[in-house]
Amino acid sequence: MSDRSPYYKDRLKTRIQELVSSYTRTETRANYLKLISITKVDLSEDLGHAKIYWDTFNLEKRENIGRELSNLQGSVRKYLASKLEVRHTPSVNFIFDSQYMEEMKISQLLASTSAASSNNSNV
Repeated sequence: MSDRSPYYKDRLKTRIQELVSSYTRTETRANYLKLISITKVDLSEDLGHAKIYWDTFNLEKRENIGRELSNLQGSVRKYLASKLEVRHTPSVNFIFDSQYMEEMKISQLLASTSAASSNNSNV
């Protein structure tokens, strides 16, 4: 990897994110997979493994979506192999991105803390 551009890994991550988003919207039969967002892709240093982070607004179907994505790992890798111009296609692992939910919890905690402090200052 030393003879590659320093931006090669970033371009590959972006390309994988675009391709997986396209795959879930056009190549799958499950309608609820069309409603997920691929939020981030992390690649290992040797480019052999890709962690693909996803999120959905449909929280009721989150577990089903996670199972379905796990079942599709081989198909997604095969799709990536057909679209990417790389010698070795990375293995894929789907991980739920809980960043939005964590941000909401923090916002609620900050709001409750500021409300409690304003009530204490009025007393």
